[in-house]
Amino acid sequence: MHTRQPHHTGYGLCEFEVLHVLPFDSNRKRMSIIVRHPETQEKILYCKGADSAILDNLSRSVDDKTKLLIFRTQQQLNSYSKRGLRVLCMAKRVLSDPEYEDWAMKHKEAENALSDRERKLQESYHRIEKNFTLVGATGIEDRLQDGVPETIQSLRNAGIVVWVLTGDKQETAVNIAYSCALFTPGMEILKLNARTKDQADRTIKFFLQQSEHQETVQQQAQVGSVSNGRAHVEFSSRQENSSSPKERGLVVDGRTLVFILDRRADLKKSFLTLAGKCSAVLCCRATPLQKSLIVRSAKDSLKVLTLAVGDGANDVSMIQTADVGIGISGLEGRQAVMASDYAIARFRHLEKLLLVHGHWCYDRLSRIILYFFYKNAVSNFLP
Repeated sequence: MHTRQPHHTGYGLCEFEVLHVLPFDSNRKRMSIIVRHPETQEKILYCKGADSAILDNLSRSVDDKTKLLIFRTQQQLNSYSKRGLRVLCMAKRVLSDPEYEDWAMKHKEAENALSDRERKLQESYHRIEKNFTLVGATGIEDRLQDGVPETIQSLRNAGIVVWVLTGDKQETAVNIAYSCALFTPGMEILKLNARTKDQADRTIKFFLQQSEHQETVQQQAQVGSVSNGRAHVEFSSRQENSSSPKERGLVVDGRTLVFILDRRADLKKSFLTLAGKCSAVLCCRATPLQKSLIVRSAKDSLKVLTLAVGDGANDVSMIQTADVGIGISGLEGRQAVMASDYAIARFRHLEKLLLVHGHWCYDRLSRIILYFFYKNAVSNFLP
């Protein structure tokens, strides 16, 4: 590994010796590398990952200046997220020789373990990835492909309910949802950000009661307008158009999904009922396992046909769980394409795949079924 490192006489090319690479996984939401500095011989761990994964593991023994730096970094991260940028944090930790040798020995045992290897490796990663010193943060613009808003709008006009499952931060995900036409400016946004099971239960029940109350008021207004004569009907119709209920969009974060998907919490049914009353659903900070569980829950509980679209390795489990899986080939690799039923090059091709080729396929299946009925009927009646 080569990187730029300051020297006493200026900046030059400095070569580091890579000792260990701790790969990225969706549970830790970070990856790390341990290198040896060529001049000082210090063993340094560099880590990059989601802001929640880095900031929660910073060293607690810091001075006021460092606390102020962390606070300002959090403000900048929130500002980046509201602008729709994908954020990452970087941190480092200088390891002493005894500490590194002790960890390296235990880590080698975990790598060579014949049973329960994954759990032991995760414990080894968590044992060393702590007490970080914050290095910096980045905000990267993740541009939408051409035609994404128009495609999503066409799918919604066709009666398809669109759910977006992403691992992005909530502010980033909401900003992207508006830019891709998943959420509209006139839509009522319901946010589920719970930190306990009871809080999640109360919030879901509150939103359900609120939506049921709005539906009851609307039905009573319609019945009253019909039963009070023609003159009042015309006035009520104009009033109803001006005060028609807004479309709802539901936003759920990853911590709340933990309680919703837990079988012991018994929140899945009420959550799916609430989601059924919304025009669009956005699940942010979702892990690959949570994505697949959400798709399975919708498929089994709502009794609907599900279609999953993804472009990366994090979407493979979701694509395989859905009734139909579509992979998009691109910069994220071909893991999603290899696990899918259909592959497309751009997201905008989804509109033609579903609304044109899907309609033709439905028409052909209908005709062949009628043909089989006709063929069997004719063969039975003819001598």
